[in-house]
Amino acid sequence: MLYSISSSNYPLEYASSGILDSPNQFLHQRRCIDTFVLIIVQTGTLYITMADREYEIGPNQFIFLFPYIVHFGTRPSNGRLTYFWMHFKILDPDARLYDSHALETQGTNFNDLIQRYRKDRKDKSSQTPDHVEECKEYYLLPAAGSLNRSKMAPLICQFVLDMTKRDHYKITWRCHYLASYLVLETSYEATLMRDEENKRIDPKVLSIMEYIRTHYPEPISAKSIAASFGYHPTYIERIFKSNTGYALTYYINKVRIEASQNLLLNSIRKVGSIATMCGFSDVKYFIRVFKKYIGMSPSQYRKSISQKKINLQ
Repeated sequence: MLYSISSSNYPLEYASSGILDSPNQFLHQRRCIDTFVLIIVQTGTLYITMADREYEIGPNQFIFLFPYIVHFGTRPSNGRLTYFWMHFKILDPDARLYDSHALETQGTNFNDLIQRYRKDRKDKSSQTPDHVEECKEYYLLPAAGSLNRSKMAPLICQFVLDMTKRDHYKITWRCHYLASYLVLETSYEATLMRDEENKRIDPKVLSIMEYIRTHYPEPISAKSIAASFGYHPTYIERIFKSNTGYALTYYINKVRIEASQNLLLNSIRKVGSIATMCGFSDVKYFIRVFKKYIGMSPSQYRKSISQKKINLQ
């Protein structure tokens, strides 16, 4: 599969967007253009070929059509087909396109692709701005994939459409940043889904994991989660542990602690406030759990991260 990788230090350049709604027999035209195209299918199946590979893109799935590569409809759709589409450009001068099958690594490992991209940037003879070398986040765009159950990407699609309509289809800086947000979210969801599919996790457990990632600030527990999904708590705990290797309570706290780390790093909120925001009603219990997972207290963690920033400067 093809992958596009670029630095997220560069916002994307939005070009246009819209909704295709075809009652039957839609066949995508043959073309080769100078922009990326993101397509997220809502209903039906899009049959399309790019770089000599045929894709069948169904509901809650997406495809990135890459610039300067010919793409065309493989065959007409059966029945109604609706999808969101957005044209955009990547401004990173060091953006790369990789074929995972051509890499020397075995399988498709996202970390391997990132490392290859970083190495290629360093090996490039042209001068790259210093701030690009500090980049820790990337647009990692697989040619095709599935979105997760959060429905966040389709929601952003609707934001894009509503905003452009409200602005009378004038391209503004908000278009560029919303386009960047949508592509980053699609990339993030695709990565999550790929990891989860590789682990062959039960769909019920995937739904529970997404529920926890969304509701961790609330007072959730094995009992409340079981009630939300209509299962017995013992059953929920058993299938979760067998699929993920984590006890359910351990995973809930893991998600909460990861959120608290981000807040400690990126805000000046007090530890007690962060504990509450991350679902801990007792600050002493939060500190005890944080130390168990991270190996130091929240205050020590914040101080160590601040010191590292000073040393880097």
